[in-house]
Amino acid sequence: HVSRQMMVPKKADCNLKTSDGVIELTGFAGDQKFKTSDADIAVENVNGEFSGKTSDGNITALNINGPTSLVTSDGDIKASKIHGEASFKTSDGKITANEIVGNVSAVTSDGNIVMENIDGTHNARTSDGNIDFEGLSGGLTAQTSDGDIHGNFEHLHKKLYLKTSDGNISVGVPAGLGMDVKLKGEDIHTRLRDFSGNTGDHSVEGTISGGGVEVELITSDGDIDLNYN
Repeated sequence: HVSRQMMVPKKADCNLKTSDGVIELTGFAGDQKFKTSDADIAVENVNGEFSGKTSDGNITALNINGPTSLVTSDGDIKASKIHGEASFKTSDGKITANEIVGNVSAVTSDGNIVMENIDGTHNARTSDGNIDFEGLSGGLTAQTSDGDIHGNFEHLHKKLYLKTSDGNISVGVPAGLGMDVKLKGEDIHTRLRDFSGNTGDHSVEGTISGGGVEVELITSDGDIDLNYN
């Protein structure tokens, strides 16, 4: 095993590659691009754009002031305190993202997704796992083929689209919010305040409180709960 430590100016653009080794970075100003084939990546306190990619390892990013892209083929991704657009992708692992100001894309083929205290327009997708979110602002498109979707919004002012093929959907939205709703599921639980539209055994479609934000919740095999915070 070979280990190398480099001292470079705090304000510097870096492009580092290793075939088999851990990459750690802290306290830089400038654009950073890291790639390793078989190891973890850990970065914190970067003022600039950051891109990290590993074929087999976990990625942790903390306190990044700039656009952030994190990709691993087999590992977990944890990102916190990011100011800028963020993209997270893993083929087999969990994605945890919190305290982000900017649009977020989180995609995993096999794992759960957790999003907390994020402001922007977001996309979350997993083929086999649950999607949980808390304290979101903006809008969200979230899909899972086999899992539940659960969460709540502090502020919802853009489209909300949640879909699962096999699972339940439970979401909380701000009280008094005007919505154009389309709900489909085995059982639907919600209070239809100032509602105009159509209801059936397994569907609800119409406007709530005069209409407004698009809200579409669909499950092929599960229940839907639409609640008010």
